Amino acid sequence: MVELMVTVLIASILMAVAVPSLGAFINNSRLRASQGELLAALMLARSEATKRGKPVGVVATQTAANFSGGWQVVIDSDDSGSLDPATDLVVRKYPAVAGNQTVLAKYRNTTTPVTVLVFNARGFLQKSAVVFTVCGQAAYAKGFQIEIEPVGLADVKEVPNLCS
Repeated sequence: MVELMVTVLIASILMAVAVPSLGAFINNSRLRASQGELLAALMLARSEATKRGKPVGVVATQTAANFSGGWQVVIDSDDSGSLDPATDLVVRKYPAVAGNQTVLAKYRNTTTPVTVLVFNARGFLQKSAVVFTVCGQAAYAKGFQIEIEPVGLADVKEVPNLCS
């Protein structure tokens, strides 16, 4: 009986050490997955724009000024000059990000929020550079910054205290 109690005690000590590390690992994995999905959607929109010769954009699903509720890759199939998922062709829908993550977008060097990012037929942004910020839970300071340059190229940075 004593051996069993000692074994249980050692196992509980090991679990107490391992569980916080596991939580940080899960948060980091979710954050990387969200950043990867967003980057894939942006590159899909750019490649579809050059392939089809039409404006293609990434549109926030929610009306709020963020992409946390998900996003869609939309083709301006009716040549209206605006992207409306109700009337234009939706290539792919992405669900809301997991947990308490946030995905915000703004034009570089401004505080102006962005909810629609459009690539023209040459794969260039129709407006100025956009910066996406992907943040995890409130206690998790590390985040990712995705900068989309006017020529359509993306630069991803992992920033230690971005979300604090």
